[in-house]
Amino acid sequence: MTRAVIIAVGLGLAGLAVSFWLLGEDLGTALAVPAWAYAAGLGLAAVNYAAGALRLVMLAARAGRRLGYPAALRAYALGLFTAALTPGSAGQAPAVALSLVQGGMSPADAWTINVRVWILDLVFLAWSVPLSVLVLGRSTRVFAGARPELVAAVAFVLAGLMVAVLLFRLRWLTRLAAWLVGVPGLRRWRAGLRVFLERFESAHANLRPAPLHRHAALHLTTFVIYFTTYFTFFVVVAAMRPGASPLVAMASAQVPSVASSFFPTPGGTGLLEVGTASLMRLSSPSARRVDVPVAPEDAGARGDGFGGAKGAAGLLVVTDDAKKAQAGVAAAILAWRVLTYYLRMVVGLAWGGSLLRKRRES
Repeated sequence: MTRAVIIAVGLGLAGLAVSFWLLGEDLGTALAVPAWAYAAGLGLAAVNYAAGALRLVMLAARAGRRLGYPAALRAYALGLFTAALTPGSAGQAPAVALSLVQGGMSPADAWTINVRVWILDLVFLAWSVPLSVLVLGRSTRVFAGARPELVAAVAFVLAGLMVAVLLFRLRWLTRLAAWLVGVPGLRRWRAGLRVFLERFESAHANLRPAPLHRHAALHLTTFVIYFTTYFTFFVVVAAMRPGASPLVAMASAQVPSVASSFFPTPGGTGLLEVGTASLMRLSSPSARRVDVPVAPEDAGARGDGFGGAKGAAGLLVVTDDAKKAQAGVAAAILAWRVLTYYLRMVVGLAWGGSLLRKRRES
């Protein structure tokens, strides 16, 4: 566990260093985020934990099990902790299941809850990621040469198809996975994967239908969980750059967060920071401007140089615009990661570290 924490922190610091370099900021600005932004971020983190625990309580009730709120908080905190230390957040579901089982719940019910959490998360991402792509396409040059509306529509259709398969045609995926492990070089994992797929299908089959208002409550808590994470980034960005767009800031946080989950670093750390910094850099006014003054044909005859005095002044204004637009963004990324990623390590270790140690010793 200690080695995993060291690796995650090291990769995170490397990503932050690259972020400062990309945005041309001095490390001296790292502590420039005001205290009120940190206080607001801690408040949003508390709401995040409260919503995450409430969602587990509601899912347990749907499975016919009673789950106390303190036990749900511990399971949620432990899940976030292990998600931060494993590639693709793969350790989150087993940690939540372990905590629930230690609290007296059956493994089948614990994994049924995990499957429902996974589906709720995917449904949220299926509609929110295309919206973030659309926002970024309209506010940055990230999709230069392509219409952002078309890219967002394609992303929405693909995400919707994926959710539909998970909800109604899960057996297609399990059969595909079973076929893949028959490929030479992957057969060593056949037995373990077969057991996992059987448990997953069983947990999916155990999901009970629920009234519409309960579905709405579950999706609302899921929205709060993700919104508080992304809105925290906007808060710290706005503290450093007043007037920042909340939609652009939250989209710049969400898209790298989702993309980094496909990379083999603990919690996507390192890559997430660099991706967010790159998008914020592309969203600066100077990165989007196409009306930079250019030299008229007779500039040389006028003796004004490149674009004359007005052209030079325009270039200076654009350069100054870029510096102002990017000022403090790297420091905001650092504050955001402290309030989300590193805070989850501290809370999870303090709340559920003993449970993980007992599990490891046994």
